[in-house]
Order: sequence, then structure tokens, then C-alpha cells
Amino acid sequence: MYGGVKEKVVVLETKLNDAFDRIDDLEQYSRKNSIRVYGLIEKENENVSEEVIKVVKEKMGVTVTREMIDCCHRLGKREGKCRPVIVKFCNRHLRNKIYDNKRKLKGSKLSIREDLLFESICYVTF
Repeated sequence: MYGGVKEKVVVLETKLNDAFDRIDDLEQYSRKNSIRVYGLIEKENENVSEEVIKVVKEKMGVTVTREMIDCCHRLGKREGKCRPVIVKFCNRHLRNKIYDNKRKLKGSKLSIREDLLFESICYVTF
């Protein structure tokens, strides 16, 4: 009696795990055009996109226009600390150009990292 139920549970668990893996893959793929910027000083009534454009041009020598940025905003709650900025570019080539030039930020308080899922960060880090 229970044998058939146990087999169904195993099959459903396998399908569920496969679905979670596909969701993670899609989520990570959707982040391919994004980077995270750390250390960008937060100002009252700031235009984050313009601040990112300015830093990228001045510190990295890469010209970016507002039209090249799909989405740009701070992450997390405003709690007195400098919140990171997530920037999603309209194309991966620009994102890669900026990411490849991140070494030019060495010596400043700014840093750029990939926008990874938490699980991916744990996998890469540990």
C-alpha cells in the first residue's frame, strides 16, 4: 500500500529539485547584464544612475549614457550605512567592459562585483 506512495514522493521530490535548479539558472541568467557597485557615497535626493555614469567615466574611462542603463537603484533599507547599487545594463558587452575595467578602482573606496545569487556566492566562496 505505501510502496506506491513512497515512489510517487521520490518522483515528486526529484521533479521539485529539478524545477528549483531551473529557476536558479533562469534567475542567474537574468542577472548576466548586472553588476553591483559598493562604496558609492549616498547623497540626499541623488540620481543614482547619473552618479554611476559619472564614476564609470571618470574612474574607469568608459562612456555610458542613461539609455545604456536598463535599471539602477540602491539595495536594502536606508540605515545610515552606504548601500550598494545594482546596475542592469541594456547589453552584456557594456557590462563586461565595465567589469573588466574594475581594477582601475583599486585604491579607491569603490568596488564592482558580479550580481550573483546568494547560493552562487556561497558556492564560489566556500
